[in-house]
Amino acid sequence: MNKEIILQELERVRAEVRSIVKTNSLVFVMYSDLHSYGIETESTAKFVDCLGNLCNTVNPTAVVNLGDNFAMLGREKHIETTVLADKYGALLGTVKDKINCPLLLMNGNHDALGTDFFKPQFWFNIVNGKYDDGLANRIDGKGYYYVDFDDAKTRLVFMSVPSDSDLYAEHPTPFWKFGEAQLKWLDEIALNTDYKVLLFSHVPFFYKYTGDMESKLSVWNGEYEAKSYISALCGWIDDAEDAAKIVKAKGNVLACFSGHVHIDFLREPYEVQGEHINYLPCRQVVIRNAVGHSRDGSENVFEMAIDIMVYDPIDNKIEIVRFGDGKNRKVL
Repeated sequence: MNKEIILQELERVRAEVRSIVKTNSLVFVMYSDLHSYGIETESTAKFVDCLGNLCNTVNPTAVVNLGDNFAMLGREKHIETTVLADKYGALLGTVKDKINCPLLLMNGNHDALGTDFFKPQFWFNIVNGKYDDGLANRIDGKGYYYVDFDDAKTRLVFMSVPSDSDLYAEHPTPFWKFGEAQLKWLDEIALNTDYKVLLFSHVPFFYKYTGDMESKLSVWNGEYEAKSYISALCGWIDDAEDAAKIVKAKGNVLACFSGHVHIDFLREPYEVQGEHINYLPCRQVVIRNAVGHSRDGSENVFEMAIDIMVYDPIDNKIEIVRFGDGKNRKVL
């Protein structure tokens, strides 16, 4: 992707965002599944530069990172936890330096120790208060939080899944569930508001792994190599339906945004496709991987995908403009 193509794409995005943004609009630049090995790699550096140029072009309210910042650090490359923490600081710090707004982060299944595992305290220690410009209402040691934009009477709620991991079992296992504590927080705090809510979960509520469930893979828990079942590494959200019942009862969630599957999706409320069920009473928007080709077989010109979500809090309209590969989408 040469500079001329990037400049043309930036100008197109600028014009399209300008045509739909209003005085009270919130503008969020969103990306997911960078799956990098660190800021020093060429593809990641190019992406971060493009992200910075895009933010200078559309002046977003915030940048939302939907998780899975690092690649298979455990299956392909063993890395100690202290080194991984340093890599996170370098990557996220560089992103923050390039953008002109808060960076709102959520964990994916690759955002912690080893591969496909998550430890809330590890994540909390890395991100707490360093990138979000003081907007995040976090709970000490947890991966979930919310952010309020009072002028727009809008709340962004960020869920954590996997919620934790058993790293030192004979066969290490991520906990593919929100868990009782997080669901209680969702019900009694996060969604207990008069504000309209935009919900974020790295793994879509409808996601269900349907591949090989019996084989084992070598994994790295941050200290030594072990074996884990694919069924544990590639699961689904066990309590997605329980969380969706809370969302339905509250009635204030406009849409849910996710990554994880590396393909663009727009799921209707309660839509069923085979074994994949959208339990939510709202639309689920899924963003493909930020860098590299998508899995749908389409031709890729830009080799990256970044979304600009424009939310009109007066009319409750949500539109997404795509920078790079993919299409614009109307959510509401």
